[in-house]
Formats: sequence, structure tokens, C-alpha cells
Amino acid sequence: ANLPLPDKMKIYSMGGQSNPQGLGYEMGLEYVNYIRENKMSVEDVKREINAFKEACGEDSLTYIRFLKGFKTVLNADRGKDLPEQIYTVFIDY
Repeated sequence: ANLPLPDKMKIYSMGGQSNPQGLGYEMGLEYVNYIRENKMSVEDVKREINAFKEACGEDSLTYIRFLKGFKTVLNADRGKDLPEQIYTVFIDY
């Protein structure tokens, strides 16, 4: 849970324990907690999401599913303990 997105994707994929179609969604849903725990800024999140997109390579569906899961949690979580800028930047990312 405490790995950067590209590393986490590699571990999940190699482990074969995760549903390949649900991998992106699952990672997106978990990502808000990772942001909280690591006290990430908007720039940190942008950097990591870009690295994740690059790590996805031709698997654009995993990246798209990740964004959907991430946005779902941001919408449900809005106004809690993350800086408002995280919500405003990434809800429409």
C-alpha cells in the first residue's frame, strides 16, 4: 500500500492476484490514502500519476480505470483532510 504507483502496478501484475480489469480501479480507490499518508502536494501527485501513465505503456485502459477510481474517491471524500487543491485539481484530471 505504501509503494509509488508504478511499483505497485508491477507488483500487482506480477503477483497475478489481482483481476487485471479491476487493477486500475483498485489502485485509484487506494491512492487517496497513499496521498494522505505521504502528505503529498499537487506537484507530487502529478509527477507520480505521470510516471504511472508511462509505466502503463500501451495498457491505456489500466490508466483510465485508475483515474476513474481516483476521481470516485475524491468526489466521495471531498472536504475531509486533504488540501482542497488536491480535490480541485484532480477531480477533473
